[in-house]
Parts: sequence; C-alpha cells; structure tokens
Amino acid sequence: MANYDYFLHYVRRLQENNFDALSLVTGAKGSGKSSACIALARKYIDMYGFVCPFCGIDFYKNVYAIKKDSLGNPQFYIPDYVKNDKCWIQCPENRELDLRTGQKRIVSGCGHKFKYSQRKKIVWQAQKQIAYSNEDVIKKIFSLPNFSPIICDEAINFASSLDFAKTESKELKKLFTVIRPKRFWVFFLLPELGWCDARFREGMSSFWIRMIDRGEGILFEKDKGITKDAYHIQKAEELMGTVKFFSNMTKIKKNLMKHPCYFDSFHFPELPEDVYNDYEMVRNAVNLQQKVAEQSFSNKDLGKVAAYNLLNNWDRISVGVQRSRDLRLGYDILTNEIFADPLTRKRMVSDVTVRNWVRGIGDYVKSKGESVVVFDTAKDEVVGENVELEVKL
Repeated sequence: MANYDYFLHYVRRLQENNFDALSLVTGAKGSGKSSACIALARKYIDMYGFVCPFCGIDFYKNVYAIKKDSLGNPQFYIPDYVKNDKCWIQCPENRELDLRTGQKRIVSGCGHKFKYSQRKKIVWQAQKQIAYSNEDVIKKIFSLPNFSPIICDEAINFASSLDFAKTESKELKKLFTVIRPKRFWVFFLLPELGWCDARFREGMSSFWIRMIDRGEGILFEKDKGITKDAYHIQKAEELMGTVKFFSNMTKIKKNLMKHPCYFDSFHFPELPEDVYNDYEMVRNAVNLQQKVAEQSFSNKDLGKVAAYNLLNNWDRISVGVQRSRDLRLGYDILTNEIFADPLTRKRMVSDVTVRNWVRGIGDYVKSKGESVVVFDTAKDEVVGENVELEVKL
C-alpha cells in the first residue's frame, strides 16, 4: 500500500507534457469514490496551488525537483533555494486573442513576482471543483485556471455509453478533445467502467481507479498499445474473481498486481468532517435544485414544450430524422428533441416514460376507445426521479 504523492507527481508531469490526465473512478455504491477523488484533488491543490498575493487569482505551479535514492527510486522535494526565498515565483498572465483586432489582451493574472514565503494556498471548495451536469462541467472548463482538478461526481449523467447519441454528450466529447492545452485533471465517477462512453474510456482517459472496498483503491494505467480494450477488463475480471462483502481483499489486491495495467494500490483515509459536510451540502443542494426543476413541469407543460419545439425547431428535428437509420421519427428524437427544454436542450422525460405513453395510446387505439387507463393519474418517470404527475385531456 503506497502513499499516493508519487501518483500526483506523475500526473503533474503528464499535464506539463500535454498528455490527457482524465481518470475514471469506478466502484460499488458506498465504496468511497467521491471521497477518494476529493482526497486526491485536495492533496494536489495543497502541493501545486497558489493564490497571487497581489491580484488574488488562483494558479498552479510546480516548484518540486526530482532526485533518485540509493535504489534508483525517484524522490520529489522542494529545493532549499525555493524554500529560502532565493528565487521568484511569477503570477502567470493569461492572454486571449481578439480575433476582430488581432491583438492579445490579458484576461487574468498580473505578472508580479513574489517569494515562496509569501505563498497563499488555494482553499478547497466543493462547489468550485465538483461538477454534476454538462452545463456545470462546461462552466468549470471555461472558468477554472489551467491544471485545475475537476471532479465529475455523477459522470453517468453525461459520459454514459447509453447517451452517446445525445446532442449535449456529443458537444462535450468535442470540447474534451480541444481543451488539452488547459491541462486539467478530470475525474469521471461511474458505477462500472463499461458504462463509460468508449470515446472517453479508450481515447481520452489515462487512468482507471477501481475502488474495491471503502477507502481501498487499485490504480491502473491505460495500455497505450494497439488494443480494443485499453484496460484489459476481462483480465481484471479473471484476477478479481467473485467479490463479496467478506471477501479477502488482501488476496484480491495481490492477484490484481499481476494485471498488465496495474500501477499501484492506495488507501484513502476518511475525509475531515468539515470537508465531507461541505461536499454533502453541495451535492444535496444540487440534487434538490434538479428535483424542484423536474417536478415543476406537469404533463400539460410537456405538451406545450412539444408543440413549441415542433413549430419552431422543426428544421433541426427533420435533420435528425434524415440522419436516423430508418429515416423515421424514433424515441431518441422524441426524448432529446421534441420533449427537450427549448432553452437548455436537456431532455425533460426519460425514454421509458415516452415508450409507456406510446404503448398506452396504442392500447387505447386497439380497444377503440374502451381502454382509458392511459388517461388516469399515473406515475411518469421524469429524468432522474420517479415523480407522480397528473395526466389530463
């Protein structure tokens, strides 16, 4: 069981060399995925995070040097000339190109120099570093400084292989392919590795952390060779075998060391109470906000939304029909285009709900109007929640 400081230094050097540092974190519910990522992100911020004493912006700077011990193992340390204020640390000036004038302008940073003893550290804030939706991820990509850690706590909402065809998922994948110069360290938290969209899993990720028990994680590094399975999942299944609540985790960890992608295993301690409470408060607030937004729409409202989209967004809907396999209106277009919020383009009902609606109307038609169950009060599944809605003619 190793200290994960070395892993953080390894990630930092990947970032500096413009490699992807996307890390996939999977495990059963309650295995501590979120706590593990918060622990890694907090340690990373403590090691590399700076707040400029002049302009107050956050930035990340690597002041560590490396040497090898007697066994040839790398050792990372802050040199004495840094700690003794014999060098300067400069606040970076981030510039932006104005395409209209061709001029570069400073958008953040002041360029002032200061000593290491003047360093102010970035304070961990769950609301600033953790994202829960496509919109939240995009907002953080454009607002956080280069090298920032971003934790996507419910990545199933936008990185799922089930939603690969959704417009917002496509746009996010495109964005991730062009943000490499910002060199973020992004975490995707998912129940299972197979649930992750293949473009993220095979093409953009570099690491997989599998939580095998509460606070116990196995780190795998992606196979960069030519392979259809970059993490050799089948091999991992064979080595892990059947895992139950009282399985011998020591034996399982020893078996997984034989995996070709095995990097290390880590123990993540419990988070400080105030840190975990801050995380819980943000998560609960986000979930409550989503639930209120979902429940605020009745089925009559959904009918209004569908009417609006059909009248005003038909060109986009018709393009989707023309690109479909059968050249017809399908459930995917119904949920992602017709029953989508006209402002955010987020779907407002689940695929299951729409299928139930269509099936119910089909039964009504077949019965020649005798079956009216479909028009009674029913439970309809709004995305993310089972919310009881009243259906009225």
